[in-house]
Amino acid sequence: MAGLSCEDVAEDLDIKHLDSRYHIQHLTLGFAKFMSKYRLGERKNAFFSNMFFNNGQKLKTKKDSDPDTCLWVYPDNAPQSGLILHGVVSSYELTAKMACVAVECWLNNAFSTSYGVTAVEHLTYDTRQVLLQTLALYGVTAKPANEQNIHQADQQFGWVDSVSSDINSLRNLGLNWYTVTKQHPKMAKRQQEYLYKSQIWHALKAATNTFSFTRFVISTLLAWQRDGKRLQHWRDKHPGEYSEIWQSITRDMSMFTSGYANARKVLGKEQAYRLYREMFLATGKMEMRWLWPNPESFNMFAQKEDAILEYWLTWLRNYAKLGLFTLKESINGSQAITISITDCAYAAMFKELGCPELVNMVREMEQEALTFLASQSNLDITWNIKSDGAADITLNKAKKLQAVS
Repeated sequence: MAGLSCEDVAEDLDIKHLDSRYHIQHLTLGFAKFMSKYRLGERKNAFFSNMFFNNGQKLKTKKDSDPDTCLWVYPDNAPQSGLILHGVVSSYELTAKMACVAVECWLNNAFSTSYGVTAVEHLTYDTRQVLLQTLALYGVTAKPANEQNIHQADQQFGWVDSVSSDINSLRNLGLNWYTVTKQHPKMAKRQQEYLYKSQIWHALKAATNTFSFTRFVISTLLAWQRDGKRLQHWRDKHPGEYSEIWQSITRDMSMFTSGYANARKVLGKEQAYRLYREMFLATGKMEMRWLWPNPESFNMFAQKEDAILEYWLTWLRNYAKLGLFTLKESINGSQAITISITDCAYAAMFKELGCPELVNMVREMEQEALTFLASQSNLDITWNIKSDGAADITLNKAKKLQAVS
């Protein structure tokens, strides 16, 4: 506010006023106002501060807690003209990263024309761009508050991860859907939303009345149970360390096939496959956006292509250990690595349960996820999906030559 009232605000900034909104999880505005009325003294303030801090740490483990932070800055009554910062990063971390950025920019003479204590909005456009570029190296990015980004900030998971240049700081390193310790608290709700908003759901509702749709649901539940029993021999193959994981794997597979097979009876094979695939890939895309880090997270690494490869290969190798596919790796010189995926258990189970057209959908989902993960790097990815869930994948670190127009 004080900075905006000064006369020397940069001319290219069109901010006249600031508004504010209040929201802290599990702390109501009324209670915050009540506490602010009292001057309790140093000892009591310390007591209550400690109490609130400890309770706040406990609240992080609540089932409905939301780990994402959303900072939305915009001119009064014009949210579409602002910026959104969205992700798993606290205001303390953001402040610390901004301090690091300021020091780096100063060491690189970015402030050579600025003297004294200066608010960011007083800096020139070029200097602010240097700040933004340096912040990006810490995994922090700003996006314009257009309609698409506003929707994503409200509906999807955060854009910003709290990371360092250590590979172990990246979210869910080496983990997959069956080994991750705690899913995002919004995940189950998101999965439900994707189902109810999908075209296949609407097509099924349109093709049935209340009675026949109820019969469809009951039939699907019975088929889910039946298909689960048919996959018992897969569970028997993994009685030890991965026994519980294979319970989950076969439960998921029988859920997919029971729902799809019944939809196929109602809608016909062509429409059912097209709409089911669309829903499956859209839901998988949303889930993988949370499981894996954002592409910006790798900007912290001096060799981001190597970091992406290490992250992805760690995930792939641990996934293969569960017995879901056979993995072969070969290194082609210093720039490329080739991956071969064969003996896909997903594909085998889909075929066994009478849904052979679904055998390659998991590979399709993984292809989209890796392409997005490497989207801000120079990795060149060739992904060749073959029959029965097999795939040959080549990742090349060499920069692609750009055609001169």
